[in-house]
Amino acid sequence: MKKYILFLFVLALVIGFSNIDLLQARINNNDQVVATAQTNDNVAVKLNLSAIAAATSTILVDLSDTTNFKHGNSSGVLQVSQIRMAWSTDVVATTTLKFGVIASSSASGALADVYWFDEVSFSTYNSTGSGFNGRQEKVIDYGLSVMKLNISSALPTSFFTNDKNTSDSTFATTTKLSSPVGLTSAGSGSLPATGDLVMRIYDQKGTATTSVSVIYRVKEQ
Repeated sequence: MKKYILFLFVLALVIGFSNIDLLQARINNNDQVVATAQTNDNVAVKLNLSAIAAATSTILVDLSDTTNFKHGNSSGVLQVSQIRMAWSTDVVATTTLKFGVIASSSASGALADVYWFDEVSFSTYNSTGSGFNGRQEKVIDYGLSVMKLNISSALPTSFFTNDKNTSDSTFATTTKLSSPVGLTSAGSGSLPATGDLVMRIYDQKGTATTSVSVIYRVKEQ
């Protein structure tokens, strides 16, 4: 009877883990380190936006650009593990960032639909309204999970939100936006497209520098 119960317990564990990435282990200095398999495929990008004083639209990961972005293929889906932000200013300032995915665009590319899945704010004043803090860092960590940016029929399929910008000209696929490839102020940047991970500084008061790093992977559908 005990062996039968043990068998059922082991079988339940196998079934429970069958739909998630396996854990992988390595030995380092005799200490076993365990991590999800997805971390082996993760790559990273960083975008630094210096002295921003107005609302700004950007691309964090260009899915179709496998030359500059190291995810290796453009036919899969972006899966975000972590977003790290560093923020600095020497004046009174606030910054609010939105993170989202481009779900579709018009035939001409002049308009796009963006669905937002996360948001972070910075301010030089703390919650009591006093003091000054001009150097801050925050992290969005999805832990052992990921934020999947799957798109189907012009809608995200792995998250649901009413925070969206439809028919938005600020993410027109015909105009380059600042990205880890370079800033538009220097004549560089990336063209937005469906499936791209985007960020918008949609509320900026005062002048501040915002730096964003993303750890992600692209997984075949």
